[in-house]
Amino acid sequence: MTVYVSAALRDQYPDIYKTIWSTLLGKGIGCNEINSNNLWARDYMPIKTGSCYTKFKYKRNPKYPWLEVNSDCWQFVNAMVSYIYLDGGNVVQDDDVVIMTEQVFNNNPSISRVDLTQFLKDRFEKKIIFIPVEPGDTLGHSDGIVKLLNKSNNKTAIINDHHNQTFGEYSRKLETILNNNGIKCIRMPFAYKDTPRMTEIEFRNRYPLADDYEPGFGYYINWYQVDDVIFYPTFGLPKDDDALLFMIKHFPGYNIIPVDCRDLSMLGGLLNCITYEVE
Repeated sequence: MTVYVSAALRDQYPDIYKTIWSTLLGKGIGCNEINSNNLWARDYMPIKTGSCYTKFKYKRNPKYPWLEVNSDCWQFVNAMVSYIYLDGGNVVQDDDVVIMTEQVFNNNPSISRVDLTQFLKDRFEKKIIFIPVEPGDTLGHSDGIVKLLNKSNNKTAIINDHHNQTFGEYSRKLETILNNNGIKCIRMPFAYKDTPRMTEIEFRNRYPLADDYEPGFGYYINWYQVDDVIFYPTFGLPKDDDALLFMIKHFPGYNIIPVDCRDLSMLGGLLNCITYEVE
């Protein structure tokens, strides 16, 4: 296993880069850089599909030229090339299930739902579960919504705890879909309501390399796990401790590393978004 991050992470968020790099090297896990100005390595790199990798099309907003991805950055992965638009952030999978949001249909309007579903089932060689896009999320990624956890031989999903927050109806619909597919849900701390508020002008001045203003602040669920190491995001909130206790409870014996993601989250992504691995 080798973990990759974009060179942009080293330049823009050196503290996060050093934490990930030094921890993994200390555990004997290989680390390397992707030669890219785009932070969000998860989204544009090839995706593990069955016994191989597939390079799907990456749908970027042309308003933000720094999101351009040169094909040279992923050529080291032996991957098939697909004409389907699919970001890696919209793929949450384990050994036999893939969860992605309905955004995949929105991004490929020329393909029928039936045909696209069959293509994805054949390519991933797994059951595909489609969940609704979280309200307000134009990217429509599933990695900020759900994590799969095999617990006592029962299929289990960790989801955000939307209790007393604006996404309550969405959460109920999400749980129903997962339950109907034989997946039990566990809710983990969620602090999006504590996102710092600022005007669009303030946001652009503070984060000039941001794209659309869709903060990922408070999404503890977007952690990154490799082997027995988990990097989980913190936001300078009391709820950070609740998230840590949650992780300790459900991942006993793991090396759980807090990473300050207050600024990174304001760009719309977190730790799963900036990492990528090749087996």
